[in-house]
Amino acid sequence: MDPELNKQRLPDWAFALRDGLETESIGQPVLAFDEVGSTNDVAKQMALQNAPDGLAVVARNQTGGRGRRGRTWASFPGQAVYLSVLLRPPAWPPGEVSWLGVLGGVAAANALHELGVKNLRIKWPNDVLIESRKIGGILVEPRLGEGALAFAVLGIGINVQQEHRSWPADLQAIATSCAIEGVAVSCDEVIRATLLWIDRWYSRLLKGERQTLMDDWSRWGGTDQMPVLD
Repeated sequence: MDPELNKQRLPDWAFALRDGLETESIGQPVLAFDEVGSTNDVAKQMALQNAPDGLAVVARNQTGGRGRRGRTWASFPGQAVYLSVLLRPPAWPPGEVSWLGVLGGVAAANALHELGVKNLRIKWPNDVLIESRKIGGILVEPRLGEGALAFAVLGIGINVQQEHRSWPADLQAIATSCAIEGVAVSCDEVIRATLLWIDRWYSRLLKGERQTLMDDWSRWGGTDQMPVLD
């Protein structure tokens, strides 16, 4: 690990997140940081150093968080979830990557619903919404090998404790958080719930239970059409 990055590690936080985390592979292990450029970039760096399937990277703050096509993802230190998970599904052809985007959206929606957030829906390719306001986003970044997926990083950002006035004026009408929706929950609770749901759905995907995932996708997304990651 890069020495400067290592200085940002928060091992006590990682230990606290793992405490009571009942997952088969996701979040085993967890790397926690105070501040990084992007949790996705850290996960990719660790992947190239042979980190295992299921590695989770979290940070209190991101200075270079991004959405699709390089769009900036606003950061609120300690008030939101910045989470990336390294996935190494065995012998997956490149065309199967879209399933990981579906998995991310469904897992985030299930986690938030379990914690009490209502009126959730998924809008492909990467939005988790409360009606028309964004509470979370998904970013899948694959690395291709020879005719197969070498690994993919599933990034999830979720707004947790921001108030309405936290956002710039141009985002106030289109962004929301758990707190704004009347749900008092900590970032750690959201991280654990999200990791658990990723674990459940990833396990099912690896067992070939894709129709079950599509059924849940249809429930949250309002469509039974398989989306395509572009």
